[in-house]
Amino acid sequence: MPAAPATSDDHKKEGNELFAKGDFLRAAAAYTRGIKAAPDSHVLYSNRAQAFLRLHKVGKALEDADRCIALAPDFVKGYHRKASALHALGEPARSEEAAELLLGAIERGMEDRELVRLGVTVGGKAFAARLDAFRKAAAPVAPEEGDKPAAPPPPAKKAAPPSAAAKEAPPIAAAAAKGPTEQSLSEGLGEQLPWEAPPEDFAAGCLQPILKR
Repeated sequence: MPAAPATSDDHKKEGNELFAKGDFLRAAAAYTRGIKAAPDSHVLYSNRAQAFLRLHKVGKALEDADRCIALAPDFVKGYHRKASALHALGEPARSEEAAELLLGAIERGMEDRELVRLGVTVGGKAFAARLDAFRKAAAPVAPEEGDKPAAPPPPAKKAAPPSAAAKEAPPIAAAAAKGPTEQSLSEGLGEQLPWEAPPEDFAAGCLQPILKR
């Protein structure tokens, strides 16, 4: 029974083992076989770029790094490979381009020690100063005491509901609502209103409540 064809992962594993041994040419060949099996593998392009850099094939390394970034724009190693290839060209303008590439990747959120270390190697103190300025500008600023918003006023207290005793209090009797003088005069004069009675009866009606006391 024939053996199953090797997969892209098989070729990548083989290439990694050869690279670890320092056999960069055969490692690059293994990565190439992996790319043929998986043309959209950004990791294989990144690995082959690194192998080409060790073989001093800078142009090919730069091409693979560009392809890696195109396939995976957030893959950190793609920027590391490209910046390394640009710097390896030995031209000051290309080294400046490499520093700009690394700083741009970091500003987009790809903070990585290897990118920073390579940036310092490529751009020196100028790169370190620009990175420091970017970090300070991006750091959140704590609000000053005077900038604190005023505390909202406390909520208004609700009026207390009437007590149960007040709700159940009986109405005042109609007789109690009358003044004592009016009530006493009415009792002394019967159904007749006080000012309608003859003078002598009115006087007697006024005296009657006093005599009852």
